[in-house]
Amino acid sequence: MKHIVICVLMPLLLLFSCGRKQREGWEKRVERLRGETESAAGDADTLSPTEEGRRFMDLRVIEVHPHRIADVIKAPAVLQPHPDAQLTVKAPVQGWIRELSVQPGSRVGPKDLLAVIEDPNNLGQRLAIRAPMAGTITSRPASPN
Repeated sequence: MKHIVICVLMPLLLLFSCGRKQREGWEKRVERLRGETESAAGDADTLSPTEEGRRFMDLRVIEVHPHRIADVIKAPAVLQPHPDAQLTVKAPVQGWIRELSVQPGSRVGPKDLLAVIEDPNNLGQRLAIRAPMAGTITSRPASPN
């Protein structure tokens, strides 16, 4: 019962809440739709409810043709590592870099050799600098001597 009251009162409420020009526009559309359906009364089976709805809303139907979509979409972007996942590796002593084992962009695992440093005060003593964790080398501000 509640639904019936809502179904009956809602259209009346909408009709009276519209402005006069809106109501006239809707009435013209309904008249035009009725005229088209009456002229097609002999072909009553050919008009489907969707076609009536399209005519009522002034919708046009166009044919869609398949076409190739680009395999790659180019979008400008700047990639940056997450601040919590970035680590700077520094040598514990000053010295000469004798060997660099990595290039920017190369992947390393934990304990992989990054560089070999020679102590300038004690020639011949070398220290291996190893990666503390796995990751990708983003920059290498040092070069070997």
